Amino acid sequence: MSPVPMRLPFDEYEFTNPFAPAGADARAQTTKLIRVTCILLFGLGSLTLLMAHFGGHLGEPSLARDLNLACVIVMGAAAVVMAVVRRPPAIMMLGYAVLGVVCVTWALATTPELRPVAMFYMWPLLAAAFFGQRREVLLLFGMFVAGYGGTLIFVFGDDPYLREWAIDIIAAMGVATALVFLLKDRIMRLIGRLRRLADTDPLTGIANRASFESALERELDGAREQTGVLAVISLDLDRFKQVNDLYGHQAGDAALREAARIFTACVEEQGLLARVGGEEFAVVLPESDIAQARIIAERIRVALERDTAGTEPNLTVSIGVAAYPDSGESPSSIMLAADRALYAAKQAGRNQVVAADESAERLLGLAEQERALLADAGAQTALRLAERLDLHRHGEHRRSREVGELASLVATEMGMGVDDVTRIRLAGMVRDVGMLGVPGELLAAAHPLTPEERDIVERHVQIGTEVLTACGLPSIAAWVGAHHERPDGSGYPQGLTGDAIPLPARIIAVAEAYSSLTHGPGVAPAVALGELRECGGSQFDEHVVEALARVLVERGEIPHLRVA
Repeated sequence: MSPVPMRLPFDEYEFTNPFAPAGADARAQTTKLIRVTCILLFGLGSLTLLMAHFGGHLGEPSLARDLNLACVIVMGAAAVVMAVVRRPPAIMMLGYAVLGVVCVTWALATTPELRPVAMFYMWPLLAAAFFGQRREVLLLFGMFVAGYGGTLIFVFGDDPYLREWAIDIIAAMGVATALVFLLKDRIMRLIGRLRRLADTDPLTGIANRASFESALERELDGAREQTGVLAVISLDLDRFKQVNDLYGHQAGDAALREAARIFTACVEEQGLLARVGGEEFAVVLPESDIAQARIIAERIRVALERDTAGTEPNLTVSIGVAAYPDSGESPSSIMLAADRALYAAKQAGRNQVVAADESAERLLGLAEQERALLADAGAQTALRLAERLDLHRHGEHRRSREVGELASLVATEMGMGVDDVTRIRLAGMVRDVGMLGVPGELLAAAHPLTPEERDIVERHVQIGTEVLTACGLPSIAAWVGAHHERPDGSGYPQGLTGDAIPLPARIIAVAEAYSSLTHGPGVAPAVALGELRECGGSQFDEHVVEALARVLVERGEIPHLRVA
């Protein structure tokens, strides 16, 4: 879907107009110009022969006069037909050029007095050179040489003067035809380059906003008439201003180019990727519904995070997805829905995909609840402690956010309310805050822990509960205190079983285990889910694991696996 020089397919033949505008109107503009050209040429040709017929230039009534009158009728009828038929088929376009050569040859063969009519060969040849491709030009030039040469040999005889005249005419026609064709080809190449420059973002080399808007309108027209579906993805790099501030604008430009490269590899030939703002990108996906677009969007999000991990700057992206006709029926309404979903993704914590449906509105509600919760000084203290622990153990603070985000998605999938989902997200982020009270050598120990050492490590649950209670978060403290319990009673610290374990705690346990299995050089998502399912009913709540499976399918991390 990238901008290309204008080449317009008409069935099996191709006609071009280097001056036609780019976009959906190009074919209509070219067709109109060809029709007008044919009408003028055949109209003037028939008028010229008609004047010769009634002007006495053809002598007494004869078969030649009758044949030329028939030629006048044919050419006049051709002009009328082209005027009436608004959308002539491709073969008709080529047929008119062939008819022009045939008519001139006919006039010359039947009426030797009309030798100057040979100049009329010029018009179908030049029209073919301007509108046609090489094969049409060669076909018509070959017909001209055969027709004109055959007429001179069989009608006019072996006249040296006519032979020289024929060679001059054929040479002049050939040069003129080749010149027009080559000039047309050069013009098209230059205009194609200008169009590519006008439609391309100079920094990233992908389409720009104008090209995206044009493609969206064009593909939306196609969706209305044919496929019935179309999707749009809106992307915004997270905290990109900090990249420019910390690393400089050259590094920022390099990051934009790298992001564009990754996005292009993910989109492939499925749609058009464009840079529509500073750090904003968009994708139009023809013949795709919102579910297919969400899979591609999740592929983009995962690829950017994975490919820039461990580099400076490491990048993430928030993504909104919308589709026709569910999200809107006009380009502006679809883009507005995608942008609103993008805003919901930003407000819900960034680095995620949100579709423009009820979930987007729900996430906006969650964002409001989370802002209110995080405004509490105790919650801010707990988060700072959790981030400090992440930096100490993993060298980054992303791990806790991943667990919190996944836990909130699973809670949403299980139908929990906005307030509970918000608190579960926070609980997932601060679940291991008690580890700050465990000696570092035990956390980094490569040998199996002794029973005494294990008791010290397991004490982090009690420490975390006390810290969170002191921060004024008693319900979250209770969930964190129970997230190491197991349905079969083999967990700690109390050995709770089944439904005695709070559901939020069971959700956090599954989210934490999945994150541990897949983090860094971990196993593939499908393998991790398989391991969790094997432990369902003993170590993990089976219903929670299946809710996680549905979330992973929706995010495109695993295929549509059988649900246990």
